[in-house]
Amino acid sequence: MKKAIILAAAVLSLGLAACSDENEQKEQIQLTPPVKLQLTVAETASAKDANNLGLRTFAEIYTTENPLPAFSPLSAQMAMALTANGATDETLDEMLGALCGGGSLDALNSLYGKLYETLPVTDAATTLTMANSVWHSDYVALLPEFTELAAETYGAPTSGFAKEKKSEAAATVNGWISNATNGLVRDMVDAEDFEAAVLLVNALYFKSMWAQKFNKKNTRKERFTNIDGSASDVDMMHATVDNVYYTTSGKASMVALTFGNGAYCMNIALPAEGVSPAEAMLQLDEHHAGWSCGRVEVKMPRFSAETRIDLKDAYTALGMRSAFSQNARFDGLSDTPLFISKVKHMSRFDVDETGAEGAASTVVEMGYTGTGQTAGTPETVFSITLNRPFAYTVSETSTGIIVFMGAVNKL
Repeated sequence: MKKAIILAAAVLSLGLAACSDENEQKEQIQLTPPVKLQLTVAETASAKDANNLGLRTFAEIYTTENPLPAFSPLSAQMAMALTANGATDETLDEMLGALCGGGSLDALNSLYGKLYETLPVTDAATTLTMANSVWHSDYVALLPEFTELAAETYGAPTSGFAKEKKSEAAATVNGWISNATNGLVRDMVDAEDFEAAVLLVNALYFKSMWAQKFNKKNTRKERFTNIDGSASDVDMMHATVDNVYYTTSGKASMVALTFGNGAYCMNIALPAEGVSPAEAMLQLDEHHAGWSCGRVEVKMPRFSAETRIDLKDAYTALGMRSAFSQNARFDGLSDTPLFISKVKHMSRFDVDETGAEGAASTVVEMGYTGTGQTAGTPETVFSITLNRPFAYTVSETSTGIIVFMGAVNKL
Protein backbone atom coordinates (compact mmCIF):
# COMPACT_ATOMS: atom_id res chain seq x y z
CA MET A 1 0.00 0.00 0.00
CA LYS A 2 2.82 2.38 0.87
CA LYS A 3 4.40 1.80 -2.54
CA ALA A 4 1.15 2.79 -4.26
CA ILE A 5 1.00 5.89 -2.15
CA ILE A 6 4.60 6.80 -2.87
CA LEU A 7 4.13 6.66 -6.65
CA ALA A 8 1.57 9.46 -6.67
CA ALA A 9 2.32 12.60 -8.66
CA ALA A 10 4.25 15.17 -6.73
CA VAL A 11 2.32 18.34 -7.22
CA LEU A 12 -0.46 17.84 -4.72
CA SER A 13 -3.02 20.59 -5.12
CA LEU A 14 -1.08 22.65 -7.64
CA GLY A 15 -3.31 25.46 -8.75
CA LEU A 16 -6.33 24.57 -6.67
CA ALA A 17 -7.49 28.15 -6.31
CA ALA A 18 -11.18 28.93 -6.07
CA CYS A 19 -12.60 29.38 -9.55
CA SER A 20 -13.35 32.94 -10.55
CA ASP A 21 -16.81 34.36 -11.02
CA GLU A 22 -17.97 37.89 -11.78
CA ASN A 23 -20.86 37.65 -9.35
CA GLU A 24 -20.24 38.58 -5.75
CA GLN A 25 -20.19 35.46 -3.62
CA LYS A 26 -22.43 35.03 -0.64
CA GLU A 27 -20.62 35.90 2.61
CA GLN A 28 -17.33 36.15 0.72
CA ILE A 29 -14.77 38.55 2.10
CA GLN A 30 -13.72 41.23 -0.36
CA LEU A 31 -9.92 41.35 -0.44
CA THR A 32 -7.07 42.37 -2.66
CA PRO A 33 -5.94 39.65 -5.11
CA PRO A 34 -3.41 37.12 -3.85
CA VAL A 35 0.28 37.70 -4.49
CA LYS A 36 1.41 34.92 -6.81
CA LEU A 37 4.89 33.52 -6.37
CA GLN A 38 6.98 33.42 -9.52
CA LEU A 39 9.22 30.35 -9.49
CA THR A 40 12.05 29.58 -11.87
CA VAL A 41 12.11 26.29 -13.76
CA ALA A 42 14.55 24.84 -11.22
CA GLU A 43 12.48 26.12 -8.28
CA THR A 44 9.30 24.67 -9.79
CA ALA A 45 10.98 21.28 -10.10
CA SER A 46 12.16 21.51 -6.50
CA ALA A 47 8.63 22.43 -5.36
CA LYS A 48 7.22 19.33 -7.07
CA ASP A 49 9.88 17.19 -5.44
CA ALA A 50 9.12 18.79 -2.07
CA ASN A 51 5.46 17.86 -2.33
CA ASN A 52 6.36 14.35 -3.42
CA LEU A 53 8.60 13.94 -0.38
CA GLY A 54 5.79 15.25 1.82
CA LEU A 55 3.41 12.64 0.44
CA ARG A 56 5.95 9.85 0.82
CA THR A 57 6.74 10.93 4.37
CA PHE A 58 3.06 10.99 5.31
CA ALA A 59 2.72 7.49 3.86
CA GLU A 60 5.56 6.35 6.12
CA ILE A 61 4.15 7.88 9.30
CA TYR A 62 0.42 7.32 8.66
CA THR A 63 -1.25 4.87 10.98
CA THR A 64 -4.89 4.23 11.74
CA GLU A 65 -3.94 4.02 15.42
CA ASN A 66 -3.46 7.79 15.43
CA PRO A 67 -6.96 9.33 15.52
CA LEU A 68 -5.87 12.61 13.90
CA PRO A 69 -2.46 12.35 12.21
CA ALA A 70 -1.11 15.75 11.14
CA PHE A 71 2.15 16.75 9.46
CA SER A 72 3.71 19.94 8.09
CA PRO A 73 6.01 19.04 5.20
CA LEU A 74 6.94 22.71 4.83
CA SER A 75 8.26 22.89 8.39
CA ALA A 76 10.08 19.55 8.30
CA GLN A 77 11.63 20.02 4.89
CA MET A 78 12.72 23.60 5.48
CA ALA A 79 14.63 22.40 8.56
CA MET A 80 16.17 19.56 6.57
CA ALA A 81 17.03 21.89 3.67
CA LEU A 82 18.87 24.17 6.09
CA THR A 83 20.70 21.14 7.48
CA ALA A 84 21.66 19.96 3.99
CA ASN A 85 23.84 23.05 3.62
CA GLY A 86 26.26 21.50 6.09
CA ALA A 87 26.35 18.11 4.35
CA THR A 88 29.05 16.89 1.98
CA ASP A 89 29.83 13.83 -0.14
CA GLU A 90 27.35 10.91 -0.02
CA THR A 91 25.41 12.54 2.81
CA LEU A 92 24.69 15.60 0.65
CA ASP A 93 23.86 13.50 -2.41
CA GLU A 94 21.29 11.45 -0.48
CA MET A 95 19.73 14.51 1.12
CA LEU A 96 19.42 16.29 -2.23
CA GLY A 97 18.00 13.12 -3.77
CA ALA A 98 15.21 13.05 -1.20
CA LEU A 99 14.62 16.79 -0.80
CA CYS A 100 14.75 17.90 -4.42
CA GLY A 101 15.02 14.84 -6.65
CA GLY A 102 18.78 15.11 -6.98
CA GLY A 103 18.72 18.77 -7.97
CA SER A 104 21.32 21.28 -6.90
CA LEU A 105 21.79 22.74 -3.44
CA ASP A 106 21.54 26.20 -5.01
CA ALA A 107 18.08 25.40 -6.40
CA LEU A 108 16.98 24.00 -3.04
CA ASN A 109 18.14 27.13 -1.22
CA SER A 110 16.58 29.35 -3.86
CA LEU A 111 13.18 27.70 -3.39
CA TYR A 112 13.14 27.73 0.41
CA GLY A 113 14.63 31.20 0.57
CA LYS A 114 11.83 32.45 -1.67
CA LEU A 115 9.16 30.61 0.31
CA TYR A 116 10.55 32.04 3.55
CA GLU A 117 10.40 35.58 2.16
CA THR A 118 7.17 35.55 0.16
CA LEU A 119 4.66 33.06 1.62
CA PRO A 120 3.91 35.36 4.58
CA VAL A 121 2.83 38.21 2.26
CA THR A 122 0.63 36.38 -0.25
CA ASP A 123 -2.62 37.16 1.58
CA ALA A 124 -3.26 40.04 4.00
CA ALA A 125 -6.14 38.05 5.54
CA THR A 126 -3.94 35.02 6.25
CA THR A 127 -1.19 34.84 8.83
CA LEU A 128 1.65 32.54 7.84
CA THR A 129 4.90 33.06 9.69
CA MET A 130 8.06 31.00 9.57
CA ALA A 131 11.14 31.21 11.75
CA ASN A 132 14.42 29.29 11.69
CA SER A 133 17.28 29.16 14.17
CA VAL A 134 20.51 27.27 14.85
CA TRP A 135 21.66 26.35 18.36
CA HIS A 136 25.03 24.77 19.13
CA SER A 137 26.95 23.51 22.11
CA ASP A 138 29.78 25.67 23.39
CA TYR A 139 32.01 22.70 22.56
CA VAL A 140 31.18 22.91 18.85
CA ALA A 141 32.31 25.67 16.50
CA LEU A 142 30.18 26.20 13.40
CA LEU A 143 31.81 27.23 10.14
CA PRO A 144 31.18 30.89 9.22
CA GLU A 145 30.14 29.95 5.68
CA PHE A 146 27.27 27.90 7.10
CA THR A 147 26.10 30.45 9.65
CA GLU A 148 26.20 33.24 7.06
CA LEU A 149 24.06 31.24 4.61
CA ALA A 150 21.66 30.23 7.39
CA ALA A 151 21.15 33.88 8.29
CA GLU A 152 20.94 35.27 4.76
CA THR A 153 18.75 32.60 3.11
CA TYR A 154 16.75 31.15 6.00
CA GLY A 155 16.73 34.11 8.40
CA ALA A 156 18.26 31.80 11.01
CA PRO A 157 20.29 33.35 13.84
CA THR A 158 22.93 31.21 15.56
CA SER A 159 23.17 30.92 19.34
CA GLY A 160 25.34 28.86 21.67
CA PHE A 161 24.26 26.91 24.73
CA ALA A 162 26.16 25.50 27.68
CA LYS A 163 25.79 21.73 28.11
CA GLU A 164 26.18 22.24 31.83
CA LYS A 165 22.94 24.26 31.78
CA LYS A 166 20.71 21.94 29.79
CA SER A 167 17.47 22.83 31.56
CA GLU A 168 18.03 26.53 30.96
CA ALA A 169 18.84 25.85 27.30
CA ALA A 170 15.64 23.80 26.88
CA ALA A 171 13.58 26.59 28.41
CA THR A 172 15.15 29.13 26.05
CA VAL A 173 14.52 27.07 22.90
CA ASN A 174 11.00 26.12 23.99
CA GLY A 175 10.26 29.79 24.60
CA TRP A 176 11.55 30.67 21.14
CA ILE A 177 9.36 27.99 19.52
CA SER A 178 6.28 28.93 21.55
CA ASN A 179 6.68 32.58 20.60
CA ALA A 180 7.09 31.70 16.91
CA THR A 181 3.96 29.49 16.93
CA ASN A 182 1.69 31.82 18.87
CA GLY A 183 1.83 29.48 21.85
CA LEU A 184 0.48 26.43 19.99
CA VAL A 185 3.69 24.40 20.16
CA ARG A 186 5.02 23.96 23.68
CA ASP A 187 7.60 21.73 25.34
CA MET A 188 9.16 20.74 22.02
CA VAL A 189 12.52 19.90 23.59
CA ASP A 190 13.70 18.83 27.03
CA ALA A 191 17.01 18.89 28.86
CA GLU A 192 18.09 15.53 27.39
CA ASP A 193 17.92 16.98 23.87
CA PHE A 194 20.84 19.23 24.79
CA GLU A 195 23.16 16.27 24.89
CA ALA A 196 23.16 17.01 21.16
CA ALA A 197 25.90 19.10 19.60
CA VAL A 198 23.69 21.17 17.27
CA LEU A 199 19.95 21.83 16.94
CA LEU A 200 18.48 23.28 13.75
CA VAL A 201 14.94 24.50 14.36
CA ASN A 202 11.98 25.57 12.26
CA ALA A 203 8.73 26.96 13.63
CA LEU A 204 5.65 27.75 11.55
CA TYR A 205 2.29 29.36 12.33
CA PHE A 206 -0.82 29.58 10.10
CA LYS A 207 -4.19 31.19 10.65
CA SER A 208 -6.84 32.15 8.12
CA MET A 209 -10.58 32.57 7.74
CA TRP A 210 -12.68 30.76 5.19
CA ALA A 211 -13.43 32.81 2.09
CA GLN A 212 -17.03 31.77 2.78
CA LYS A 213 -17.62 30.95 6.41
CA PHE A 214 -19.75 28.27 8.00
CA ASN A 215 -22.67 29.70 9.96
CA LYS A 216 -22.42 28.53 13.59
CA LYS A 217 -26.23 28.45 13.77
CA ASN A 218 -26.19 25.57 11.29
CA THR A 219 -23.73 23.46 13.29
CA ARG A 220 -25.42 20.51 15.00
CA LYS A 221 -24.61 17.14 16.51
CA GLU A 222 -24.33 14.37 13.93
CA ARG A 223 -22.86 10.91 13.76
CA PHE A 224 -19.26 10.35 12.58
CA THR A 225 -18.23 6.78 11.78
CA ASN A 226 -14.65 6.25 12.95
CA ILE A 227 -12.04 4.21 11.12
CA ASP A 228 -12.38 1.37 13.65
CA GLY A 229 -16.13 1.14 13.00
CA SER A 230 -17.18 2.88 16.21
CA ALA A 231 -19.34 6.01 16.09
CA SER A 232 -19.04 9.44 17.71
CA ASP A 233 -21.43 12.36 17.99
CA VAL A 234 -19.58 15.39 16.62
CA ASP A 235 -20.25 19.06 15.93
CA MET A 236 -20.98 18.96 12.21
CA MET A 237 -20.64 22.26 10.36
CA HIS A 238 -22.90 22.98 7.37
CA ALA A 239 -22.42 25.40 4.48
CA THR A 240 -23.35 25.88 0.85
CA VAL A 241 -20.32 27.42 -0.82
CA ASP A 242 -20.20 29.05 -4.26
CA ASN A 243 -17.48 28.83 -6.89
CA VAL A 244 -15.71 25.80 -5.47
CA TYR A 245 -13.69 23.17 -7.31
CA TYR A 246 -14.99 19.64 -6.81
CA THR A 247 -14.77 16.21 -8.39
CA THR A 248 -15.25 12.51 -7.80
CA SER A 249 -13.22 9.49 -8.79
CA GLY A 250 -13.51 5.81 -8.15
CA LYS A 251 -11.55 6.30 -4.94
CA ALA A 252 -12.69 9.63 -3.47
CA SER A 253 -14.97 12.65 -3.54
CA MET A 254 -13.02 15.91 -3.34
CA VAL A 255 -13.49 19.63 -2.79
CA ALA A 256 -11.12 22.58 -2.45
CA LEU A 257 -12.26 25.21 0.07
CA THR A 258 -10.43 28.52 -0.11
CA PHE A 259 -9.14 30.73 2.66
CA GLY A 260 -8.91 34.52 2.65
CA ASN A 261 -8.29 35.90 -0.83
CA GLY A 262 -7.66 32.49 -2.39
CA ALA A 263 -3.91 32.32 -1.83
CA TYR A 264 -4.41 29.24 0.37
CA CYS A 265 -6.91 26.43 0.17
CA MET A 266 -7.88 23.29 2.05
CA ASN A 267 -8.18 20.31 -0.26
CA ILE A 268 -10.35 17.54 1.14
CA ALA A 269 -10.69 13.94 -0.01
CA LEU A 270 -13.47 11.69 1.29
CA PRO A 271 -12.46 8.09 0.49
CA ALA A 272 -14.76 5.66 -1.23
CA GLU A 273 -15.59 2.51 0.70
CA GLY A 274 -12.49 0.37 1.15
CA VAL A 275 -10.05 3.20 0.43
CA SER A 276 -7.82 4.59 3.19
CA PRO A 277 -7.52 8.33 3.86
CA ALA A 278 -3.82 8.20 2.96
CA GLU A 279 -4.69 6.63 -0.39
CA ALA A 280 -7.50 9.11 -0.99
CA MET A 281 -5.13 12.02 -0.38
CA LEU A 282 -3.29 11.10 -3.57
CA GLN A 283 -6.43 11.52 -5.63
CA LEU A 284 -6.31 15.26 -4.97
CA ASP A 285 -3.46 15.55 -7.41
CA GLU A 286 -4.44 12.86 -9.88
CA HIS A 287 -7.77 14.52 -10.74
CA HIS A 288 -7.42 18.27 -10.14
CA ALA A 289 -7.01 19.14 -13.84
CA GLY A 290 -10.51 17.86 -14.59
CA TRP A 291 -12.30 19.30 -11.60
CA SER A 292 -15.58 21.14 -12.07
CA CYS A 293 -16.55 24.43 -10.48
CA GLY A 294 -19.84 25.33 -8.88
CA ARG A 295 -21.95 25.48 -5.74
CA VAL A 296 -21.06 22.82 -3.20
CA GLU A 297 -22.88 21.72 -0.08
CA VAL A 298 -20.29 20.86 2.56
CA LYS A 299 -20.79 19.08 5.87
CA MET A 300 -17.57 18.90 7.87
CA PRO A 301 -16.87 18.26 11.56
CA ARG A 302 -14.94 20.64 13.71
CA PHE A 303 -11.66 19.02 14.64
CA SER A 304 -8.39 19.64 16.39
CA ALA A 305 -5.38 17.53 15.40
CA GLU A 306 -2.01 17.19 17.09
CA THR A 307 0.88 14.85 16.31
CA ARG A 308 4.37 14.48 17.82
CA ILE A 309 6.79 12.19 16.03
CA ASP A 310 10.46 11.53 15.31
CA LEU A 311 10.89 11.55 11.51
CA LYS A 312 14.24 9.77 11.63
CA ASP A 313 12.91 6.36 10.54
CA ALA A 314 10.76 7.86 7.77
CA TYR A 315 13.61 9.90 6.29
CA THR A 316 16.01 6.98 6.56
CA ALA A 317 13.53 4.78 4.67
CA LEU A 318 13.17 7.49 2.02
CA GLY A 319 16.85 7.49 1.16
CA MET A 320 18.65 9.76 3.65
CA ARG A 321 20.57 6.89 5.25
CA SER A 322 24.04 8.37 5.53
CA ALA A 323 22.88 11.50 7.38
CA PHE A 324 21.59 9.36 10.26
CA SER A 325 24.59 7.04 10.43
CA GLN A 326 28.05 7.17 12.00
CA ASN A 327 29.36 7.64 8.44
CA ALA A 328 27.59 10.99 8.02
CA ARG A 329 29.59 13.86 6.59
CA PHE A 330 28.63 17.37 7.66
CA ASP A 331 32.00 18.95 6.94
CA GLY A 332 30.25 22.07 5.65
CA LEU A 333 28.71 22.74 9.06
CA SER A 334 31.55 22.14 11.50
CA ASP A 335 34.99 20.60 11.79
CA THR A 336 33.47 18.44 14.52
CA PRO A 337 32.20 15.09 13.10
CA LEU A 338 28.40 15.13 13.35
CA PHE A 339 25.35 13.07 12.36
CA ILE A 340 21.58 13.55 12.66
CA SER A 341 20.30 11.72 15.73
CA LYS A 342 16.65 12.86 15.71
CA VAL A 343 14.17 14.89 13.66
CA LYS A 344 11.54 15.83 16.22
CA HIS A 345 8.34 17.14 14.64
CA MET A 346 5.08 18.43 16.03
CA SER A 347 2.05 19.61 14.06
CA ARG A 348 -1.22 21.01 15.32
CA PHE A 349 -4.16 21.91 13.08
CA ASP A 350 -7.62 23.14 14.17
CA VAL A 351 -10.71 23.69 12.01
CA ASP A 352 -13.95 25.45 12.97
CA GLU A 353 -16.69 27.60 11.42
CA THR A 354 -14.49 30.67 10.98
CA GLY A 355 -11.44 29.05 9.43
CA ALA A 356 -8.32 27.17 10.43
CA GLU A 357 -5.32 27.64 12.69
CA GLY A 358 -2.21 25.52 12.70
CA ALA A 359 1.35 25.43 13.91
CA ALA A 360 4.33 23.16 13.50
CA SER A 361 7.91 22.86 14.63
CA THR A 362 10.80 20.68 13.55
CA VAL A 363 14.03 20.19 15.51
CA VAL A 364 16.92 18.49 13.72
CA GLU A 365 19.24 17.20 16.46
CA MET A 366 22.85 16.48 15.59
CA GLY A 367 25.11 14.34 17.73
CA TYR A 368 28.81 13.52 17.64
CA THR A 369 29.88 10.69 15.36
CA GLY A 370 32.24 8.19 16.88
CA THR A 371 30.17 8.87 19.65
CA GLY A 372 -4.79 23.30 -14.77
CA GLN A 373 -8.42 23.50 -14.01
CA THR A 374 -11.65 23.70 -16.07
CA ALA A 375 -14.72 25.59 -14.86
CA GLY A 376 -18.05 23.83 -14.68
CA THR A 377 -21.50 25.38 -14.80
CA PRO A 378 -22.34 27.60 -11.82
CA GLU A 379 -25.70 25.88 -11.40
CA THR A 380 -24.12 22.56 -10.55
CA VAL A 381 -24.73 21.43 -6.98
CA PHE A 382 -22.31 18.97 -5.42
CA SER A 383 -22.65 17.62 -1.92
CA ILE A 384 -20.00 16.14 0.35
CA THR A 385 -20.66 14.92 3.87
CA LEU A 386 -17.52 14.24 5.88
CA ASN A 387 -19.10 11.84 8.35
CA ARG A 388 -16.37 9.22 8.15
CA PRO A 389 -12.54 9.30 7.88
CA PHE A 390 -11.11 11.75 5.35
CA ALA A 391 -7.81 13.34 4.33
CA TYR A 392 -6.84 16.95 3.75
CA THR A 393 -4.00 19.22 2.71
CA VAL A 394 -3.50 22.96 3.00
CA SER A 395 -1.50 24.45 0.16
CA GLU A 396 -0.44 27.78 -1.33
CA THR A 397 -2.23 27.96 -4.64
CA SER A 398 0.29 29.59 -6.99
CA THR A 399 3.12 27.16 -6.16
CA GLY A 400 1.13 24.24 -4.77
CA ILE A 401 3.51 24.03 -1.80
CA ILE A 402 1.86 21.97 0.93
CA VAL A 403 1.88 23.66 4.33
CA PHE A 404 -0.09 21.02 6.25
CA MET A 405 -1.51 17.58 5.53
CA GLY A 406 -3.39 15.13 7.66
CA ALA A 407 -6.29 12.76 8.13
CA VAL A 408 -9.27 12.54 10.42
CA ASN A 409 -9.56 8.88 11.44
CA LYS A 410 -11.47 9.12 14.68
CA LEU A 411 -13.29 11.84 16.62
